Amino acid sequence: MAIKLSLRMTRIACAVLGCLLAWQCAAAAADAKPASQPKAAPVTNAPPEVKVEIPLSYFSNVPANLAARDPFFPNSDRRRPKAPVQTTTPEKPSGNSAASKLVCKGILGSGENAVAMIGGIGSGIRSFTVNETKDYGLPNGDTITVQCTEINAKKKYAIVVVGKEGTPQVLYLKPRIGN
Repeated sequence: MAIKLSLRMTRIACAVLGCLLAWQCAAAAADAKPASQPKAAPVTNAPPEVKVEIPLSYFSNVPANLAARDPFFPNSDRRRPKAPVQTTTPEKPSGNSAASKLVCKGILGSGENAVAMIGGIGSGIRSFTVNETKDYGLPNGDTITVQCTEINAKKKYAIVVVGKEGTPQVLYLKPRIGN
């Protein structure tokens, strides 16, 4: 049975066979050397190896320890205890007064550009910006003055003062239910 090989394949096969033959000859020559001659240590200029013990890193995660720092963010103060912030929120007046009927219908924008939509009495919904004062007409013919002192779009509330010397009142934005 004759196998036809191209000239390129023939050359590759001859190269592989030559490498195998050279490898076999080298292995036979290595086995034939006498074992009586001791091997000399290689001569180098490198310093001798010194075994160094590497210390383990330790990260103290105790928040009470003010000297401990975050190794990844050393200038951060997020791990330090925060002083408690006491906030007083004005209470909503009770009863049938006009101030108790005010409702925050919506908050548009954020920061200094926030606008609160406040309504619930007499003449409909009005838009307020911070420190804006408007008069509301009541159904019985009287008018009341409403001043918006703060709008927080993130926490969804507006603080208003009803009357000239009224107490601040927090109006929370109520979520809509349904359509």
